Amino acid sequence: MKLDFAAHVRTNWREIEKSIAEVKDTEVHPYDSYFFDRVAGNQTGNELLDPLPYFAALRLCTIIGDMVAPVTSRGRTGKRIGLTHPSRRMGYDVLSSRSSLLSFLTVTGDSFVNDNHRKALGLYGKFGEYLTANIDMAELQPMIEMVRDHAFENVPIGPEDGFLGGAGVRRWHTLRSAELETGVYFTVLRKILVERGAIPPSERGKKDSSVVVSVADVEAAAADYNDRISLEALADRLGLLHVTVRRLVRAGLFRSIYGTTSNMKEMFSRRDTDAMLEQWMGGLETTPLTENLVPLRTATRGFGRQSTELIFAYLDGKLSTKYLDEDASKTGFERILVDRREVRALLVKQPPGLKIHELSDKFNLQSRPGKAFFYSGFFEIVRWEPGHGRKAFDVATSESVERFFRDHDSLTNFSAGWMKRNQLHRVLKAAGITPLWSHTGTSINNVFRRADIEEFRKRSS
Repeated sequence: MKLDFAAHVRTNWREIEKSIAEVKDTEVHPYDSYFFDRVAGNQTGNELLDPLPYFAALRLCTIIGDMVAPVTSRGRTGKRIGLTHPSRRMGYDVLSSRSSLLSFLTVTGDSFVNDNHRKALGLYGKFGEYLTANIDMAELQPMIEMVRDHAFENVPIGPEDGFLGGAGVRRWHTLRSAELETGVYFTVLRKILVERGAIPPSERGKKDSSVVVSVADVEAAAADYNDRISLEALADRLGLLHVTVRRLVRAGLFRSIYGTTSNMKEMFSRRDTDAMLEQWMGGLETTPLTENLVPLRTATRGFGRQSTELIFAYLDGKLSTKYLDEDASKTGFERILVDRREVRALLVKQPPGLKIHELSDKFNLQSRPGKAFFYSGFFEIVRWEPGHGRKAFDVATSESVERFFRDHDSLTNFSAGWMKRNQLHRVLKAAGITPLWSHTGTSINNVFRRADIEEFRKRSS
């Protein structure tokens, strides 16, 4: 009796007649028109629903309508028995175009991530469940492919999650799924990605399972983590002191791959370091150490210059002499050999003349007389500032020394290959030839005019 429609009409005929008499016009929703035309066999124009059987199209309007209808304390509003209840109209509005359906999927996908779901099977709720249950329906395939493509473009799922058949390519990760795929602990990934700006400030307070990052950013972070070496390991690889490597880092020769913030240790690329060393050392011949061929690492000792200056000079191709130490146990710049003399000439700022001991050596004078000769007034003396914290000192300008040397020299130099100095001193004295400058009056530490010596030599030959 409960399901006897005719009996209900006979019993309630007055109410039915009253309702017919008081009927009012109502707005016809596109939902009503669409399904009326489907039943009547009229032409319709809905690209999403037209390919589907009538029952499937109606079912999708019902499912999506229930999902988008506002929720109240009494449940979803507008849910009423009959084909025209408001929620179905809402569902039809969503399915009226691709853009409106994609917007619905975006909102639902965001909710899926924020609600901390664990399984992709729950993505898009009842709508996703219906597509999964009818995945073999041929008419439904275009919609399934569209939904699957949108999911992989916007939601952190992968083919391993089995969503709508398991096809597709992962484009997004949560920190949790990133850890599972890369093997890098999610807290480490979070720090690296935050440092690189891949996780914006608005996302940093979320749980690891709700933070969404692109696959490209995750793969780059994981690759750098697996390629990492510390500053200490970098110094060992380069064969340099830690302080020297730190200077090279500040100068920009080596760049950290991550760890520029205070809560992470600075790391560098092992792969890039090895490639640079191969470029710098490849093709060099091996040779043993000599007095002048020394490791580049120590070639500046005693010059008052930093080894970083020499390293950049080497990399710029300013050194012509370069070899590898035959000891293969050495690495990096500790194995590269350079000529210490060439290094000094390149890096040490040369004074514009001779220092006291250099002038003494040129004229073969002893130390104390040499200093007196230096300040004797024959030469132009200038004060030289070598820089790099070294003390200033006096030099006799090269021009004034050479000018003097053209016309003068010491008795010691004149006697070389001719006769003993003492003997030459006696014969010159006997001939009345006196020195231009003398420190003690003895045969040593005397300077004569070159013209006097040459004239005497002609007379005595």
